Amino acid sequence: MAIRHWIALLVTLSLLLPAIHASDGDADPIYGACMEHCEKTGCVGGKCFQHCKFTSDGKPIDGPWYMQEPLYLRWKQWDCRSDCRYHCMLTREEEREKGGDKPVKYHGKWPFRRVYGIQEPVTVAFSTLSLAVQFHGWLSFFILLYYKLPLRPDKKTYYEYTGLWHIYGVLAMNSWFWSAVFHCRDVEFTEKLNYSSAVALLGFNFILAIMRACNIRDEAARVMVAAPFVAFVTTHILYLNFYRLDYGLNMKVTVAMGVAQLLIWAVWAGVTHHPSRWKLWVVVVGGGLAMLLEIYDFPPYRGFVDAHALYHATSVPLTYLWWSFIRDDAEFRTSTLLKKARLLILAGPVSHFFLSMDHHFHGLHEICSCNSKQNGNSRITLCFFPPSSWVVRGLDGFDMLRGLAGLISRNDLEAVCIVLWGIRSNRNAFVHSGKWRAGRKVEGTSLPLA
Repeated sequence: MAIRHWIALLVTLSLLLPAIHASDGDADPIYGACMEHCEKTGCVGGKCFQHCKFTSDGKPIDGPWYMQEPLYLRWKQWDCRSDCRYHCMLTREEEREKGGDKPVKYHGKWPFRRVYGIQEPVTVAFSTLSLAVQFHGWLSFFILLYYKLPLRPDKKTYYEYTGLWHIYGVLAMNSWFWSAVFHCRDVEFTEKLNYSSAVALLGFNFILAIMRACNIRDEAARVMVAAPFVAFVTTHILYLNFYRLDYGLNMKVTVAMGVAQLLIWAVWAGVTHHPSRWKLWVVVVGGGLAMLLEIYDFPPYRGFVDAHALYHATSVPLTYLWWSFIRDDAEFRTSTLLKKARLLILAGPVSHFFLSMDHHFHGLHEICSCNSKQNGNSRITLCFFPPSSWVVRGLDGFDMLRGLAGLISRNDLEAVCIVLWGIRSNRNAFVHSGKWRAGRKVEGTSLPLA
């Protein structure tokens, strides 16, 4: 029930998004008159800009002003109109503040104060910090998988979602990088890259949430699930970049994908027995609350810290905790796979034996079945691949092994089982590698253990 309330709240608030981006400042006649005067004279109050002086044919004298600056400052690329907007905005806001009026947005943005040419310095700082935390999280995840946890004999990880999380790490770092660049300098190029990177990340997060929550490990099933979402996200990105940068449509798409993945993770956290599910709950609830900062916007405090900056600030601890959950999930799944990835054969009431092997088959623990056959005082319990009925030339495989158990020695039966499993799994190289060990008994019991 609580999840429903969260969804209803977020969806309802998302309907208010079109109103958030309404701009009153650029419709102010005083601001408009200031812009017109600045573009003609190159001055706002007592401050004049050399790059706002034009020749008779409308070209700036001496070329764009940023081309006259040192190379390390040219990246800002402020032109006459940008500087006129900025200084007219500050002048108008000072007048509004003296009159007791609240700040308003100009061209869809709050009136921020620049620092060394950076438009939103606080947001840039938090975006950069989030980028650093993402890199640290991805690097620690990589080190854990390949240097701390056991690997398969082919040097691949046991964790089934390794590749997906690597892709997530790359997309996340790319998104935060362009977020920092965009908030440094808002131009069409950086804006499109920022929005495209964010949409790509959200889309992949949504796919990843479905994969992990539904425990989809088969490659064909993953392709079938991901294909329609990849097509949709790709089409949306192409639409934004080459047709129209529709802010309203983009906001609806991103909010829908964000709410959907929060819902998936929340439901999974509620039904799973994952040892680190509390971290998942913190990220889900924290992500939902952070989304409210994007909806309930407020003016920047002293021209620097607004709701969007705080949203970026909340991303730093949530990102750290999220990668902590990912590492815990990798350890948990690896441990589970190592426990279940064994071939067990228990034969006879007296001469019990246990065969343990390092498996190579992906997801063996999910498709392995255990069957028991009773024959007088002799019983054989076999956990064997595959789950379907195992038949050789029309004969039931368990009946064959049950008969062999009474005719040959324990060592010979172990060897037969190894060969049969190797042939059935098409692992001949593994059969000859000798990677199996004899069982050992546990104190107080008569059953051997791997």
